[in-house]
Formats: sequence, structure tokens, C-alpha cells
Amino acid sequence: MSNPITDHGVMHCEFDFEKKIVIEIVDKDFGIPWWKQHGWLLWIAWGPLALLQIFSGRYVRMYWKVNMWTHIVSGVLILILTSVYTFLAFSYFKWKIRPTWHDWLGTIDLILIFILDGQGLALRLLQNRLKWRTPWILNLRITHQVLSYVMILVSQAAILTGGLSMVKLGIFVAKPLIIAYLAVFFVFWFFCEGYFQRFIR
Repeated sequence: MSNPITDHGVMHCEFDFEKKIVIEIVDKDFGIPWWKQHGWLLWIAWGPLALLQIFSGRYVRMYWKVNMWTHIVSGVLILILTSVYTFLAFSYFKWKIRPTWHDWLGTIDLILIFILDGQGLALRLLQNRLKWRTPWILNLRITHQVLSYVMILVSQAAILTGGLSMVKLGIFVAKPLIIAYLAVFFVFWFFCEGYFQRFIR
């Protein structure tokens, strides 16, 4: 039996106490289930926008001005979407992290995005004051790249676990779409990396 337990402004949350999981959070103004907003907008953040981050940060660096602004704007959008929808999810669970892979991975994503955007800002400021190949910039750049790839992997795992939890509850029935998306994401990424290694680098 569903019981409303919290009401945050335009959002209304209902829990199924038997399953101990949110089954419906409805936006009163737009009538859009909140889990759809959470799922689709974070998929946009860590699907298309994540690929844009990889492209702008590695594969099209020769177009440095367009590349720089593309990387900054997409990074800020990912930060906004991730922080807003992760904090909203936490608020509905009374700021507790449930013992699920999706919650753990989402928390790691939230921490990493703040670190990465902070590093990106620091790199931009340091490049304006120091020479490009100073030890400070090189070390920060390497750390930024490594953490970026870690976050890409963590975020895709979060998408997988989030999608599968919806499938398990019968909310999202297209399980093959989740697997197909991950396959397309990584195949496309590996293809671009192979092309870069052979023809551009």
C-alpha cells in the first residue's frame, strides 16, 4: 500500500513500504513521474554529454577554441544535472544512502563531478598564469584525465544498475534497450579511440 510521506514544493513522493523503494514521485505542475525525470536527465548527462566531454577533451583538440567552450559548457551541464537530481533523490530517502549498487555508484558520481569540475577550473586558471608544460599543470592534467575515465565507467555502471532496478519493479520493461545503449556507447568510444590512435595522434 502506498503512503505519501513527504512533499517538497512541486514534488510529491510516495513509497511502497513493503518493497522499501520509491514507486512514484509526481511533479504536480507537469504530471511527469519524477523517476522519469531522474532517469532520462541523468542519462542525457552521462550518455550524450559524457561522449561530448570525451570528444572535446581528446579527439578534436585541434579546434581548440570551439573544443574549450564545448568542454566547459557540457561539463557544467553535467554538474548541474547530476547534483540537482542526485540531491533530490537523497532528500526523498531522508538523506540516507540505501545499500544498493545504484546508490553507491550515484554517490561516487556526485563526488567525482565536483572534483573534476574543480580541476577543470584550476587548469584553466593556471594555464593563464603559468606555462603549459609546468609540473603543476601536467600533474593536474594527468589526474584530471584519469579521474574522468574512472567517472565515465562509474556513471555507465550507475545507468545500468538504475535501469535494471526499474526493470525489476516492472516500471521500465525495455531491458534490451539498456544493454543496447551501453554496447553502442562503448563501441562508439572504442572506434573513436582507434581512429584517433591510428590517424590523428
